[in-house]
Order: sequence, then C-alpha cells, then structure tokens
Amino acid sequence: MEEYIWFLVELFISGKATEAEASELVYLLGMHPDSLYAVKEFLNEYNDPDPQVTSSQKQALLNRAEKYPS
Repeated sequence: MEEYIWFLVELFISGKATEAEASELVYLLGMHPDSLYAVKEFLNEYNDPDPQVTSSQKQALLNRAEKYPS
C-alpha cells in the first residue's frame, strides 16, 4: 500500500494525477495517518525546481486528507 501511495504522490506532484487519483490519494492518506505524516513532511520539504503544482494545491490536498472522512 505504501508504494502505491508514493506512486500517487509522484503523479500528483508531476501534475499528471487525475481528479480520481487525487481523491484516492486523499482517501488513502486519511485512512493511513503514518503515511499522511510522511507525505506531509515530504511535500513541505520538497523543492521542485520546475513545480507542476502550487504550494496551495499541495496544502489543499493535505487539508482534505487531514479532514477525511469529513
């Protein structure tokens, strides 16, 4: 499962994730708090020289995951 979560994170930061894949990532992160913490740390520290997603998009994804299943 962890590998799949990181695969979805990779798609997300590349800007290639579909809305369904982003929603699945939110769901999985919401169901796996340890992975959510690791992904949150990664996204906060990751400095992409040519970002495909904005910091606000990253934060929105994390906010959705933290509030899941609300």
